[in-house]
Amino acid sequence: MVHPMRMTKRVHRGGGKGRDRPRHRQRPVLAGEPTHGGRCTVKANLAYLIRRDHKTTAWSGGTTTELAIYPKAANYKQGNYLGRLSTATVDVEASLFSPLPGISRALLLLEGRMTLGHEGHYERELKPFDQDRFDGGWTTHSQGRGRDFNLMCALGAEGELAALVSAG
Repeated sequence: MVHPMRMTKRVHRGGGKGRDRPRHRQRPVLAGEPTHGGRCTVKANLAYLIRRDHKTTAWSGGTTTELAIYPKAANYKQGNYLGRLSTATVDVEASLFSPLPGISRALLLLEGRMTLGHEGHYERELKPFDQDRFDGGWTTHSQGRGRDFNLMCALGAEGELAALVSAG
C-alpha cells in the first residue's frame, strides 16, 4: 500500500495533576505548526474532513477535491489558508494551472504521466509517485492526463509530501 503523504510530529502532553511523566502520541501535522525539538504546543488542530464533507469543484483542466484546509475556517477562493491538501484530476491533454501567488505548491502524481512546465524556470516529467515543488505564482502548464495529490502552503509555512510504501 502506498500512502501519498507523511506529515507527523510528536506531541508532548504532560504535566498536570496526577501525571508523573509526559505522554506522547503521533498525530498528523499541517504546514505552519511549530515544532521545537520534537515537542510543540498545539494551538489548533487540523480538522480532517470526512468523505461526505469533501468539496469537489471544477477547474479548467478537470476537478479538484479539497481534503483538508488549515485553519478550519479558511477558504481556498479567499486565499486565507496556511495549508491545504487536495487531490485533482487532469482530464485534458494540455492545461494551465491557476496562479496562486504567495503559495508554495507540492504536487505528487498518483496516476498517469504528466509534464509540468514552469515558464522561465524549468520543465519536469512526472510518473506515478514523482513530485514537483514549485512557486504557485509561476505560470505553470501541464501536458498529459492524470490524478495528483497536492499540498499548498502559504509563504512562511512548510510541509512535505512523501510516497511511503508499506511491506504489507
